[in-house]
Amino acid sequence: MTSTRRDFSVIFKVAERCNINCSYCYVFNGNDDSFKLHPATIADLTIENTAEFLSKGCLDCEIPYLSIVFFGGEPLLIGKQRFDRMCAVLRQALQPVTNLDLRITTNAMLVDDDWIDLFEKHQVKVGSSLDGPKEYHDEKRVDFRGQGTYDRTVRGIQRLKEAGDVGRISPLGVLCVVDSNRSAARIYNHIVHDLGIKRLDFLLPDFTYDDFDPADALGYGKFLCDAFDTWTADGDSSVEVRILGSALSLLLGGESRIDVLGTDLVEAITIHSDGSVGPDDKLRSGGPQMMDTGITVFDGTLQQFLTSRTVGELEIARTNRSDECLNCCWFNVCGGGALINRYREGQGFKNPSVLCEGLKVFFAHVANYLLENGLPPAHLLETLSRETVSTR
Repeated sequence: MTSTRRDFSVIFKVAERCNINCSYCYVFNGNDDSFKLHPATIADLTIENTAEFLSKGCLDCEIPYLSIVFFGGEPLLIGKQRFDRMCAVLRQALQPVTNLDLRITTNAMLVDDDWIDLFEKHQVKVGSSLDGPKEYHDEKRVDFRGQGTYDRTVRGIQRLKEAGDVGRISPLGVLCVVDSNRSAARIYNHIVHDLGIKRLDFLLPDFTYDDFDPADALGYGKFLCDAFDTWTADGDSSVEVRILGSALSLLLGGESRIDVLGTDLVEAITIHSDGSVGPDDKLRSGGPQMMDTGITVFDGTLQQFLTSRTVGELEIARTNRSDECLNCCWFNVCGGGALINRYREGQGFKNPSVLCEGLKVFFAHVANYLLENGLPPAHLLETLSRETVSTR
């Protein structure tokens, strides 16, 4: 492991409770209920120690760019005053030692003018979750009374979009969890044309071999193909769809903008509301043993965490792809798939993604689009056959 990193991401779980009860939530309805042991919201002392932990870590590990994503649960449950203080503490500690990027992922239901004032004040980039039109969204994103949350979510999204349109905050990004039984075209058109959102991403679920039948993977591939066709037919270059744009970029020899495609490894850690430090929170779907390192922001350092046994084993897992993946023509685009999608209890991560067959269909579909639109076959073959070296 090298000491210098190009960039680094922190999933900062400032609230470990939620005001809604999504059926697919890997935090509250998954295999790990350790959130019950953590404070509902983060304390000021934990925030201060986190700032010191990260400041020292940026210096020790020579991190030039640090992204902190306020996460939950629902991060707005932290409250406005504490959020205000938290952003100020983090900026004061970290701006002198790294390029700091603050982000938040929210269900938008609590967003009001005061929250937007705070996002503007602290230059916080906002992403919100929406699973498409009302009947889609309200099927799984419900409150604790079983009632749909679409109307309340869209009210918040509209406030955020208006603030972005006038330049008060960065343009809103919308995140949509993929359901293979739904219409990708309908979801895209609702978000882009009905709501006027120009930045979105389709998130593949955090399945493992223990909770997913790989025979269902083709449905996810079809969804991505339909989303790609709708996006390209739209012909609006101002609309960004990260997973689709990343597939295009990789097939053209460029870089990915997401951590589930490509061979370049993304360094991400999770800091919980009690100050404990663990790996990327998405690994929680594999069970609590994935997250426990014994290191906290009170008595450890980032360098100790990055040289811990847990992180070492995960780094080996990330790079130790299966022979099937290494011999696949799409490896430079896929990279073996998201780490959690490669996990099987008792076997670890040395497996193809559970979504493998669907991803192959998607990559072939995008490659065919490029060839039909003039990309020389030799260029595509060169991209697919070149050796890759991770920069992280």
